[in-house]
Amino acid sequence: MLSFTAVPRRSASRSEFERQIADLALTFGWRHYHTHCAGRTRDGYAHGFPRDVLLRDGRLAFIAVRRTGGTLALPETRWARELAEISTVEMHILEAGDLRSLMGVVQPQPDGAGSLTRLPQLDPRAPPRTAACG
Repeated sequence: MLSFTAVPRRSASRSEFERQIADLALTFGWRHYHTHCAGRTRDGYAHGFPRDVLLRDGRLAFIAVRRTGGTLALPETRWARELAEISTVEMHILEAGDLRSLMGVVQPQPDGAGSLTRLPQLDPRAPPRTAACG
């Protein structure tokens, strides 16, 4: 079994720490996903979703990194709060254009979970929003 000893040192930069996350995930057999376009969806919306996701042996972990002594931005805080309350994880694979299946995923369930007051209008002709990752 591997063991690690914490060594007091200067605070790691965000990029150094993210590299450590990736290295340790690999060392301990986790599947690891790291987004390189933090803070925005590919459509250009601010989102706050954690940059690192780890998966191993039925365990799913999200990691948000903040500056030492810093706080999370409001979108990050919302994601962190809701992710901490997850009781069910689902994986759906949908064919492009299969709105019926998509509606089955996003519509409120009969037990009232995720209730919506109204469904948004979808315009399939609307061009996607784009934003550069940088």
